[in-house]
This record gives sequence, C-alpha cells and structure tokens, in this order.
Amino acid sequence: MCRGVIERPSSLLLLRAAMFQVTALILMALVALLWLCGERGRLMLPSTRKLLQEMGWRRIFNLHFFHAYVYSRWINQYVALAVKLVFPRLKYIERLWYWEWSNGHHGKVLPHDLARALITVNQDIPRQDLEQIIPYPEARNLVLDGTPDIAVHECACRKVRPNHNEPLQVCMVIGQPFVDFLLEHDPNGSRRITQAEALALLEAEHERGHIHTAYFKNVLLDRFYVICNCCPCCCAGLEAMFKYGRPMVLSSGYIALI
Repeated sequence: MCRGVIERPSSLLLLRAAMFQVTALILMALVALLWLCGERGRLMLPSTRKLLQEMGWRRIFNLHFFHAYVYSRWINQYVALAVKLVFPRLKYIERLWYWEWSNGHHGKVLPHDLARALITVNQDIPRQDLEQIIPYPEARNLVLDGTPDIAVHECACRKVRPNHNEPLQVCMVIGQPFVDFLLEHDPNGSRRITQAEALALLEAEHERGHIHTAYFKNVLLDRFYVICNCCPCCCAGLEAMFKYGRPMVLSSGYIALI
C-alpha cells in the first residue's frame, strides 16, 4: 500500500505569506490610526455620523463616502496634492480612467448679486435641474432649506501657494451636513458666521477684485456646497482650466467693463 506524499510549503512561500500578513496588519493599523486622527481621537464624531446617514450605504460601497471624508477633512492636503501632482498629469489620468475630471468637481463664477442671493435666501428652494446653469453631466441639485447655515474656513487654494493673497479665511461652506462636519473636525481653522458676516465677507472680497465661485462635487451629495472667494492668481479651478485645459470653472456669463 502506497502512502501519499505530503509536500511541505517551501520556506520562501512561508516567508511570502508571513510578509503579506504583516503588510496587511500594518495597512490596517495605518488606516485605523488615520481614522482616529481624522476623528480627533473619537471613534466617530456626530457630524461624521450625520454625513454618513445623509450619503447612505450605496455611497459607502462605491467609496464616495471615503472620498468625501478625505476631501472634507483634509482639504488643504487634498488641494496641494491636486495642484502639485494631479493637474500636471490629468490627461494621462483621464485616459487611464476614461473619466473627465471636470464632470465630478467643478464650479461656476457668480456675479456679486447672485452670490449675495445664495446667502440671503430665507425660504425653502425646491430641487431644480442645474444643467442650464452649470452644464456638466453630473450636476444635480441646488438644495437650500430656508436660511442656510454658513461656516468660513481658510482657502486651500491660497494656502498651497508660497506667495498668496490675504486674507486666507474666505471660503464659505453652505448648508448641512457640511457646516457641522467642518466645524467639528477643524475647530481651529473654521468658524460659524451669521448671514450679515457672510454678506460683509462677500462685499470685502468683491471690493478686492476677487472672484465668487459656487462649487459642486459629485461625492458631496451631488450638489453645491461652497462659495469660494479666491483670486485669479491662486484659484486651483482656474489653474486647471487655463493652464491644463480642463473646464472646471464656468464663466459667470458677464463681461467686465472698465
């Protein structure tokens, strides 16, 4: 009677398996550490739970929630990475992914009166198709319920520039759940402002000759979420359009008269 021969795994295979397990554990530990850092030492902050509930499980499985989380939590690092590494390689990235960058993240320059109107709305605005205003395939809805919550934080586009204009705190996040998320995750760099303060900020930036731009990002609930008051020399959206040929920012439709 013949006995079966049991082959033992080679030492090289055992070593590879061990290295794979160690690498997986290290990656899991890094993700957990990054999460705790993002949540400021908590398992999950209330605003994160609120954002998760708003986005729904479908967006978790397609990774939109994690993209939205990283973008909202580390906006300065996100924009720095985009400006320094992604923008110069956009044509190769889009060719690889068969995806147009501007479809997922874009904005519209607003005339001063329209920027003021978005801040001073005091009644519910129904969902409306923005395709005629912001003609991108993924544009969905502008949703403002009554007078919107507003928070202001430092402009990431300016922070990434070695020689930037002042002031830095000119980006206004509009509406929930984004306002609470910003305030809870970046209490030192952001603050809640009143409608009057928002209007004063818009007026001051308008007088400086800076640009009001309403931004939309697909992973942030497919809607408008911020009014940035940046300048042409710092704005990453304008850089992507003029320097790299990606139409991320749509014209206001007005012509300046001098």
